[in-house]
Amino acid sequence: MVIMVDKSLGEIIQKKTIPWLQSVRTPHKYFVLNSLTLRNPPRALVRFGTRNVYTDFPRVAWIIYNELHRYCNFIASQWFSEEDKLQLNNLESADDKENSRRKLNWIVQHIKNEKKTDHPLNTIYQYTTYLEKLGITWSIHFRSWDKRPFIKLNANRYYKQIWPKKILSFISCLESGNDNPMAIYKMAGDMSVEYPLGDTTAVQPNIFRLLSENGISIIMEVEKLKKLVTKLANIFSIVNETTVYDLFLQPEISAILNDMHETLNEIRILEYGGHFLSGYFALRHLLIDLGNVLLIDFLSSLSKEVLPPLYPDDFEKRREIIEHNFEQSIWELEEYLDNFNSRWIQSLAVDNVGIPHLKIFNGCTMPELEYKEISRLEHLANRYKNGGIREDIQNLRRIKLRDSALVDLIDWVINSQRVFSDVITDVQLLSKLSSNNSPNLSSNEKKKSKFILNASLAKNEYGKLNEAVHRPILVDFPPYGSTIEYLGFVHHLRIVRNIFEKIVRIYGRKSKTKAHSI
Repeated sequence: MVIMVDKSLGEIIQKKTIPWLQSVRTPHKYFVLNSLTLRNPPRALVRFGTRNVYTDFPRVAWIIYNELHRYCNFIASQWFSEEDKLQLNNLESADDKENSRRKLNWIVQHIKNEKKTDHPLNTIYQYTTYLEKLGITWSIHFRSWDKRPFIKLNANRYYKQIWPKKILSFISCLESGNDNPMAIYKMAGDMSVEYPLGDTTAVQPNIFRLLSENGISIIMEVEKLKKLVTKLANIFSIVNETTVYDLFLQPEISAILNDMHETLNEIRILEYGGHFLSGYFALRHLLIDLGNVLLIDFLSSLSKEVLPPLYPDDFEKRREIIEHNFEQSIWELEEYLDNFNSRWIQSLAVDNVGIPHLKIFNGCTMPELEYKEISRLEHLANRYKNGGIREDIQNLRRIKLRDSALVDLIDWVINSQRVFSDVITDVQLLSKLSSNNSPNLSSNEKKKSKFILNASLAKNEYGKLNEAVHRPILVDFPPYGSTIEYLGFVHHLRIVRNIFEKIVRIYGRKSKTKAHSI
């Protein structure tokens, strides 16, 4: 089997996006944020000519542009009183109009001269040189048909020469591990206009369409993840329902897999919203769901040791269990419908045997499997060695792991390259499950398990996604105001997909082996 390796974000941007932008005459048009425009202050003598807001435009440049506008109006105000400003639009005599235009022309010429005069106290000259360092120029105009002078920006050189270096520098930060959401949003803020949150119609600038055409797309990544979740569902359908305990776990794993699809649909919608911070919460949730799937496999593998198998003629016991699950789910659904005005559900899904599953925020109190919470993988291994988990399974008690331990479980499977049904009888290896993912294995054990030392892929990613949940992140720029925000999220989306791919590959090999042996 040939494994396709994704091109990195840097490769795609460097080989496709940047050459395209450098080949067009007006690249700034790809970055126009149509949902926002700059508004001229009332009675401004010098107006904003460039009123478009651009994606990935340096915040410092926006500040300088605003200051230039303010300073030009300050110069103009030396020649016009407040009363003159009020009457400027209502001048009737030709002499008054000509006199006003003469003053405005003089102001424009004075500002043009200031742009060229090198002096430490010359604000306009200093601002002009600052913008030129960014590849941005500005100009002031007052044509015969204009009512007021206006200033304009030219950002074509910035988007052709400066933006490519800046965006590749950001990608380099991502690939070197400086990809915490907090860092991503600080960098995104550096490259966008400051925006007080309010009503706006999010219109996607063309640069996002260009990135999508080049292969950098949230929707494309989500579709790949959906296929991986479907493969997981097919893999676990082979090994489920062999003991009574499995019959209790089957609805849980079906609900988790349905939940994964729902979460991916939520991520997909982000493509059309223009902000992507909530996507980090969804990615964190996907990792926890994946850990729970692996935990259920662990418990299912143990149940085959502890409990007698379900024989083909044992239909009565199977029917009782399924009916219990079905009746409980139907009761939950009816309870929700009967109390619709005061009940709220997160989702409703139907599993592969037709049982409806609800995520309910409050209300239902039907009995469930008793839970035993375990905080760390070492404790899980110790409970296994001491026989505690066997007792839990015999009493049909469900094991629940803390989120951090579930993530460690993912790393253990990836690093050991083994599924739990392979190692379930190896107490020594299982007991070396470790929350820091670096079990003290002998050289033979390392060779046997193909262990990759110091690899904490899922744990590291979970820690970064967790930051987005527990640390306040200020998003002070408009929707679609930053490709850095977009690229940062796609980067993490790819990491989560990579984790899913590794798990599917490991379990896929095992499921093929089982299929051949049947």
